[in-house]
Amino acid sequence: GNNIFFQGGTACNKSVVAAFEKILEKEITVPPHNEVLGAIGAAIVAMEETKDKSKFKGFALSEATYRMDSFECQDCPNHCKVNQVWIEGEEKPLTYGDRCDKYSG
Repeated sequence: GNNIFFQGGTACNKSVVAAFEKILEKEITVPPHNEVLGAIGAAIVAMEETKDKSKFKGFALSEATYRMDSFECQDCPNHCKVNQVWIEGEEKPLTYGDRCDKYSG
């Protein structure tokens, strides 16, 4: 095509852009903030795919009552230290530290 749009970190290198323009004999457009356009696109897709599915508890969570527990899982040779955060009003704990995602997955 005649419209060449170059994005990504490599597009920040003006010599690479100039080389492409010379080889292709066409003008190349490098948009502002080109180095983060892929991340912005991925964020938009993630937002659309997870609409109304967020587990975000809100900033008031910092005021919630909670307790922490941990235990060593014996189900495999890893013997992971599984940590759990029990938040008041929640049915299940937030779990982390299990390498196989048995509890957090």
